Amino acid sequence: MHVRCLAVPKAVQESLLTAGLFFRDSPGKIDATEILNAGEGFKTRYNICKDSKLMDMIGALHFDLGNQSKYLINSVNLRIKLERNKDAFALMSASQDFKIVIQHASLFVRKVKVAPSILLAHETALSRGAIKMPLRRTEVKSFALSSGMQSITIPNAFIGQVPARLIMGMVSNTAYNGDFSNNPFNFKHYDLSYLCLLDGNRMIPSKPYQPKFDTSNSYSRCYMSLFTDLGRYHKDQDSI
Repeated sequence: MHVRCLAVPKAVQESLLTAGLFFRDSPGKIDATEILNAGEGFKTRYNICKDSKLMDMIGALHFDLGNQSKYLINSVNLRIKLERNKDAFALMSASQDFKIVIQHASLFVRKVKVAPSILLAHETALSRGAIKMPLRRTEVKSFALSSGMQSITIPNAFIGQVPARLIMGMVSNTAYNGDFSNNPFNFKHYDLSYLCLLDGNRMIPSKPYQPKFDTSNSYSRCYMSLFTDLGRYHKDQDSI
């Protein structure tokens, strides 16, 4: 969801996504919790909810079935279960005296009126087999890495199907587990100097990423891969 929001044009971020309280954080101030030192995104969210004001927000559910374009046919039972993260993960504050209280929640589902001929075609197709929905499956995996390690190999990171796209991010364990003073979306490079994926004997990419985050700041190829892998390279769209 985080990457999807960053990949849409800036005009969408500043209009549609604000209904779900999406306001981009300022570089270098992502972990700031004091209003005087915070970035513009933090200040905007702060002013919306300060003094425990009631907030009204709406947004799409980001899950595999909801991200595909096909309609569900009639008489399909669909149950959706939402599980909240703890307050320390969802909130940022210099103190720990805050919590989220949901007073009301609604699920809006779009319905369409289908022509009788299409319904008949559905019945015919169902008599011959099951309906297949094209899904682009999204899976999140986490691996704990000990601090101070110079190198690490993660065996069998994927069992079975190899993903079509892999996005890797590194974040502190404190922020990952939830902490009021640490932003869980503050991904850092941690002086990474070598990265590749092995599919059997095939190396992906064929030339491993070898960034340098020292004074040379040699990481242009890694930065460009973010655009190419998300289909944004040579496209007339805003930057990520």
